[in-house]
Parts: sequence; structure tokens; C-alpha cells
Amino acid sequence: MLTIVTGMQFGDEGKGRLVHNLALEDSYVAGARAQGANNAGHTVVHEGEKYKLHLVPSCVIAGKQGFLGRGMALDLDVLVDEIEELQGRGISPQLLIDPRAHVIMPWHKDLDGINEQANGDYAAASTKRGVAPVYASKYERTGIRLADFFGDRERVQDLCSMYAKRVSFVSSEDEGSLFHRYSSDIQKTHERAGFLHNLIGDVSFAIDDLLERGEGVIGECAQGEMLDIDSPYYPRGTSSST
Repeated sequence: MLTIVTGMQFGDEGKGRLVHNLALEDSYVAGARAQGANNAGHTVVHEGEKYKLHLVPSCVIAGKQGFLGRGMALDLDVLVDEIEELQGRGISPQLLIDPRAHVIMPWHKDLDGINEQANGDYAAASTKRGVAPVYASKYERTGIRLADFFGDRERVQDLCSMYAKRVSFVSSEDEGSLFHRYSSDIQKTHERAGFLHNLIGDVSFAIDDLLERGEGVIGECAQGEMLDIDSPYYPRGTSSST
């Protein structure tokens, strides 16, 4: 059984508490995030302790398996920090991360602020975390997936050069300085990806296997229905299908 918890308004409807209550039930063995980035998340209280999670599915606090699907946009710094914080609080999260999930790169964060300012009255009140630009990169085929850090590293470096030129064109920062900064950040991202290496696997296959065996899975939707990229409130809202 797949139970999907989604907000029917603009988010902050209390999804986190509902997801956590479901995760405490024996009938559910896992929870999954399918979209969004660290511009979302759930706050839950478990055994008197408060946890604020932006990427890791909150079901892991109840000892259940957590999945991060290919439709997500991952800030690897935030993800690794969340995992380490949970470990420091005595929780070893069971996670499986899809290698096809896209990664938020430093140029996405730069472009987020530049685009928001340039859009003026049409700005979407971005959280400046690079979420809109990373989804734009995904659809224009210049995105970088988690798998790329273990395979096509030349492509990652080529895109670093290309985006240094793009950002330089719309900002006052020198292209060479941008390329140097981005290259340095990419090395750190490689290290973060290496930390996650043993947590990477085919999420779709794993969830399908659980459902075939009759296990319960919770779908943890981020934001709310009225923030969907296809909602009537466009261009306001978020950058994914909620």
C-alpha cells in the first residue's frame, strides 16, 4: 500500500506530524520523498526531541527506511549535514538515494539570486537555494545528476566552464574567478558524493519490490498543492510538481 501525504494548500498544513504518526505504525516500513529540495521539509517531535529535516524523509526517525527519488534536487552539503546530525543524535538513518536525482551546483545558487532580482514584479519569492535554476538545468539538458560524480566527470567540468561564462555574462563577476570558485566547490561536492556512495541505488525498483510484497510505504510530498509549478498561481509557487 502506498499512502501519499500531500498538502492541499500552500504548505505548512502539518504534513510532518501526520507522516510521523503514520511512520510509527507497524504497517509502514518506509517513506519516500519524490520532488523538491531543501526548500521544504518536515518538523517532527519524537520521544520529546524536535527534529527539523529538509531532505531526509522524516520516517527515518521512527527507524523506517527512507527513499530520495530521482525527481528531487539535492544540495549534497545539506544532505550530508542532516545525516551527520542525525547520527550525532543517536539515529543511523536507513537511506537509499536514486543516482538520477539532480544536484544543486554553486552556479544554481548564484543564478537564483540574479534571476530573482531581474524578474522584478514577476519574481517568485525564491528561497535562494538554487532550486528553480537546478530544475531549469534539468529540462534544458545541462543538469548534473548524482551519478555523474561517479561517471562522466569530464561533463561536470565542461558544464562548470559553460556556467562560469553564463553567470559572468549576467553579473559583474569575472569569468575566470567564477570558474576557479566553481571548480573548488566541485571538488568538495565530489567528496560529499563519495560520502553518500554506499547509500545510492535504484529507488523505483526498491519501492516497487516493497509494494509487490504488500508492504506499506508513505509518500512524503513537499510544499503544497497550490505551490505546484502547474497551479493557477503560476508564476508564484515552487519549481516542482508537488
